[in-house]
Amino acid sequence: MGASLSRNINDWEIDDLGTLLVELEHMKIVVDGTDKRLWDSKDDGFSIKSAYRKSIRTLQPRSFPVKAIWRKETPSKVNFFIWSTALKKIPTLDSLQRKGFYFPNRCEMCGVQEESAAHLLVHCKIARGCGSFS
Repeated sequence: MGASLSRNINDWEIDDLGTLLVELEHMKIVVDGTDKRLWDSKDDGFSIKSAYRKSIRTLQPRSFPVKAIWRKETPSKVNFFIWSTALKKIPTLDSLQRKGFYFPNRCEMCGVQEESAAHLLVHCKIARGCGSFS
């Protein structure tokens, strides 16, 4: 029996889907049984505290560079911008497309490539020229 999704997945959802499939790989489906809620916790039952403890135990350590981004000597606005950029949350045309808006995506500065955070901050020749003071 093949599995199907109710919609096509987007390219930025592939890692999350892979993580979900790995998590579900060890689950057993009982076809001939009644549905019931289970909470495998050593506590008396479900609570926010037990859910938090379980999520902390099951989360894999992430390699997000928190200490490299949030620095005391850097202005908080700069820290926030870098943090937003690392999380791919700055408002660019590609981020709007991920949210379901469909329109031509071209960099407003150079008009050559698609507008993304990586393009604007690293690759765009026009934007690079705006930030250089040499």
